[in-house]
Order: sequence, then C-alpha cells, then structure tokens
Amino acid sequence: MSRPLLSAALIVKDEETVLERCLESLRPVADEIVVVDTGSTDRTPEIARETGAVLVRSPWRDDFAAARNVALHFARGRWVLSLDADEALDVDAARLRQTLELAEESAFYVALWNAFPDPTGHVGWEQLEIVRLFRKRPGVIWEGRIHEQILPSVVRVGGRVGRLPWAVIRHWGYLPEEMARKRSKERNRRLFEEMGPQLSPYLLYQKGVQDLNDGRTAEGRRNLTLALARGLQQDWAARAAYLAARAAEGIGDTRSAVALLRWAEKRWPAFTDLWLLEAEVEARRGNYLQAASLFTQCLARGDADVPWEHLRGAGSFIALTQLGETFLAMGDPADAVPILERALQIEPGYPAAERAYAQARRLLSAQAAS
Repeated sequence: MSRPLLSAALIVKDEETVLERCLESLRPVADEIVVVDTGSTDRTPEIARETGAVLVRSPWRDDFAAARNVALHFARGRWVLSLDADEALDVDAARLRQTLELAEESAFYVALWNAFPDPTGHVGWEQLEIVRLFRKRPGVIWEGRIHEQILPSVVRVGGRVGRLPWAVIRHWGYLPEEMARKRSKERNRRLFEEMGPQLSPYLLYQKGVQDLNDGRTAEGRRNLTLALARGLQQDWAARAAYLAARAAEGIGDTRSAVALLRWAEKRWPAFTDLWLLEAEVEARRGNYLQAASLFTQCLARGDADVPWEHLRGAGSFIALTQLGETFLAMGDPADAVPILERALQIEPGYPAAERAYAQARRLLSAQAAS
C-alpha cells in the first residue's frame, strides 16, 4: 500500500475555541491530520475525533520540538505540513498537491501571516516565510525546546529548500485575547529563564522579541543588538535590526535608532519596513518634509518581498496613510485628500486612513467656509 502524499501535523492543548477552524482548512488538502494532544481539559480531543483526525495523547514535557516530533512520528505521509491550532491554511489545494507530487525539493518556505491589532483596533498582517512543509525522511526532525525549527535538520541531511509564497498560513495567536487565553508570555518567559544565559543567536533574537512584547524595552534592545552582532548572516537579522531600532526610539535614543536604520537600509535594501520606521521616527520628531520624502520612498519600493517578517502595506496603504497624515500635520489638507483616497482604494475600511480622510475633508470644508 502506497504512502499518502500529505499529512498535516498539530500539537494542541485546550484549543476548543479555534481548533475546528484549523482542521476545516486542512481537510481539502491533507490525506490525514495527526493531532497530538498534550493534556487538554476541554473538548479539544472530541473536536479532533469528530473531524476525522488521528488523535494521539502525549504528556507535555516543556519541549515544543519533542511534542512536534511525536506528531511527526505518527504522520504517514511522504510530506508533512505543520500547523498550530490558532492557524488556518489558505491555499489552492489542487495546486499544492500537484506541486508536491512533482517536487524535487526536500522542504518549502510557505507564507505565514501574523494578525496583529494596530492602535485603531484594525487587524493587520505581518508576513514572513517559514519552513513548515517538508519531506518525511530519516534525520529530519524538529529541534529547539522553544521556537523550534525543522530547517536546520533539513539542511544537515542535504535537503534543497524551495519557496511557495502562494501557500499562506494565517495565524491569530498574537492577538491580545489569544495571548491571554494561552498565557503564552508567561510560559515562554519561564522557558527562556530555565535555559539560562547561553542562548544561540536565534533564541537570543526570539528572547529580545519576547522582551519587547513584555514591555521590557531596554532589555529587548540589548538582546536584539547582541543577536544581530552574532547572527548577521541569518535571515532574521534584518528583522532584529528593525526591532532594535524601534526599541532604541522607545527608550528615547532617537539618534541611535536612525543611525541603525540607515545602516540596515544599505544592507537590506528590499526591506521597505526600515524606510517606513525611519519615516515614522522623523514624523514624530516634527521633521515633516524628511518624513514625507521617506514615505514616498516606501511607495516607490512597494511592499517588501523578503522571507523574514514584514508588514503588509508598508509600501502601499500604510505609507500612503501616514503620508496623508504628514500633509495634514503641515497644514495641507488639499494634498492629503487624494493620497488618503488612494490608501482607501487599496485597503477599504482602513481605520487610520478613514480617520485622517475625514479630518482632511473637515479642514477643507472649514477653509471653504471662511
């Protein structure tokens, strides 16, 4: 009997509110779904069974790679796609299956879109590419107690890695309500503390991200700066530089933030988010002409086409919105209006653009009446 083409593999605990959405997204593409439950006390196991998944119970050992490797062990497919319960797959199922049948690669980067709320309450998406789809073969295993990775083992066995940017995994786990439900901040902080100070550059980077999420801006800046120095050739280094610059501004060191951004722009010219952040810094400093020039450069560059995490709209509707806001700050609503209209054409309903557009129209009306 031939092996199935594709297994989806999940590790879960108390995910009854989100699991069904994930499993339904996988049914059209996966031949089997393996769900490893690490100690749920809610209806998670029942939901997995009701949707036809293979349910495996395994105790939680404070080790994400170990749990994922249990799921990998039970997966029968030639290919394995790894997801979390708070994610969903968005892909043309027939296209993906045909790609896997014909592929010469051993693994693929797929697109991961992380949902996040901006200050207006609008849910935006930060995008990156991540290896979650790979051949099941000897030596390919998950590694890392936290922020686990499959890529190092794929590379170690000589596997070739391709890209499937049209295969999208949407992730809602960074929304505040999901973070609170899962208490992931507390868990991750504890695991980092247990691992002690001798972290790899990648885990040091992830700890810096965790620090920023926890409001420990100065500590996050230190860890991100160290990670950047030790892992400059890694694909996450550009994001580390971006976050370190943001942290520097957050603690009042604007000069260092701008200097770091300008250095990073030369090293990673395709990363539009760097120019967007520099423009935001200059706007907050009141340097509106400089900010407008930088926002315009973002539009010329477009959204970043890079594998690491980047902001959807940095080279389009977000840059347009902030350019319009900059013209408003300079007292020029007439120029702001068409810019903000373009932003709303690209992203209808974007709250920041709607708010700025309404303000610009009010100012124009007031000027006409005076």
